[in-house]
Amino acid sequence: MLSAEENLDYWNGSKMKYKQEYEQYADYALERYLIEKEGYDEYDAKVKVMQDYDEVKKWFEESEKVSLPARSY
Repeated sequence: MLSAEENLDYWNGSKMKYKQEYEQYADYALERYLIEKEGYDEYDAKVKVMQDYDEVKKWFEESEKVSLPARSY
């Protein structure tokens, strides 16, 4: 059985992993949006999301009526 401290460490680690996976999903969704709706190629879409996440997120949310999280980094 895990101690309370070990449980907390496990929980925090799982939470961080989930958050990273969700952020990767959000990046991918924005890249797909740029490719499918805005005519970007894959490389340019990836670069645009890396450089201008907030701008692309705003376009996506206005167009698709879906909210995405703010980046933690």
